[in-house]
Amino acid sequence: MNDKELNAINEYKKYVDENLKKNSIVLNEYAKKEKEAINELKEHTQKEKIKEHFTEVKSELVNDILDEIHKEDNNIIEKVLEKIPKPKDGIKGKDGIDGIQGKNGIKGKDGISLTFLGTFTQHPTKAKINDYYRNSITKNVFVYDGKKWNELIKDGQSGGMGGGLGVRDVRKEINERAKDAYFDTTGTTLSSTTLNSAIIEVDSATYPTITTITSADSPYTITSVDDIILGNNVTVILPLASSRTTKLNIKNDTSATNTITLSGNGVELVSLVNTYNIYELESFELISDLTQWWVL
Repeated sequence: MNDKELNAINEYKKYVDENLKKNSIVLNEYAKKEKEAINELKEHTQKEKIKEHFTEVKSELVNDILDEIHKEDNNIIEKVLEKIPKPKDGIKGKDGIDGIQGKNGIKGKDGISLTFLGTFTQHPTKAKINDYYRNSITKNVFVYDGKKWNELIKDGQSGGMGGGLGVRDVRKEINERAKDAYFDTTGTTLSSTTLNSAIIEVDSATYPTITTITSADSPYTITSVDDIILGNNVTVILPLASSRTTKLNIKNDTSATNTITLSGNGVELVSLVNTYNIYELESFELISDLTQWWVL
């Protein structure tokens, strides 16, 4: 290799070294600026986060403070309102003038009324609509609808015999026991006078008064001592409803076609009618509501 070639190689090497050095400086400067940029970016990001956090904290703090202020204001307002006296009702004003009276309403239709024909053993052959009667055989009440008879009500069944002793049974029981009764609970012999007094007392205190009347007694007015009335073909006048609180028993004691006609005292009614008929072998209980009599 001659000197010329050796110089050319050295020059090229020198050129390469110088360029590498320049490039290294440039790279270092670039790396430095890149690092600074990254640091600046990090710092900016951190500041934004801190700013956002402060804003949130500030917002929460401000809201808490405002809430406390509102609560305090409400408490103050309530305390002030408590001290303000409540208004009292004013004096009641005078009533206004009555308005003009309205017109009368349209008159309603008359209600349907029933007409009682009496007590019979069969349907009456002549009847008008809403006529009714009581059948003495079936113990039913029938009402006529213009075409046929319809059952309205029916008598209830009679009650069974009571288990206790009747008045006559009590007297009989006393008489029977008197035959064997020699001593009372103290061992003293009972006298006939004592037994008879007990029998008379029981008899007079509990035995009802039965009054039998005939056509010769008609019209007969029931007295305060009458409990049971027997008869037929008579008119019986009931006592004042206000004077009697106990029941009356009245029986038609014949199978003939004779009736007992019940009549109220004065203008008083008997089951809403002026007169009430009791037919052959019928018997009824009557009770007063202190204004009129009712057949049970």
